[in-house]
Amino acid sequence: MIADMMTVKENFKNLKGLKFVFLGDGRFNMSNSLMVTCAKLGMHYVCVAPKKF
Repeated sequence: MIADMMTVKENFKNLKGLKFVFLGDGRFNMSNSLMVTCAKLGMHYVCVAPKKF
């Protein structure tokens, strides 16, 4: 997650207040890890997934 957030910071300069959108299966570790990381960094997290996920 640190590498992902460093990439975002390189492009947007500031993380606080950004809306991070994850498109995929919301049931697994990737979504959970992104959600926790975004919360710790002051970002808004949105997960877009099919209803069955």
